[in-house]
Amino acid sequence: MKYDKRFDQNDIELLEYIVMHKSWRDTVDLIAVRIIGLFMKFSPEGKPLYVNKWLSLENIWLQRAALLFQLKYKAELDTAILSLCIDKLGSKESFLNKAKGWVLRAYSRTLIG
Repeated sequence: MKYDKRFDQNDIELLEYIVMHKSWRDTVDLIAVRIIGLFMKFSPEGKPLYVNKWLSLENIWLQRAALLFQLKYKAELDTAILSLCIDKLGSKESFLNKAKGWVLRAYSRTLIG
């Protein structure tokens, strides 16, 4: 991404707002994987704070973003964060369950090959 090194701490607040207010699978998935994923790579110290915040809120789209932002991380995936997400989101919500499966499938490919 062209501007990935220009992230500002305030950008995460805008991204949270967009995820909560422009909520649909396509929008949230794109933002989570491509933008929030990059933001978290450049600000890893905030990762636990934001993930815990998103998991505690009752917004399935922020919860989905907490699951999906690491989708492209491959071997760099933080298994503790993924485990926390899966443990806290024991949900019958199909959008969350599909996101869990998607991330686990992507991560398993890094372990196999």
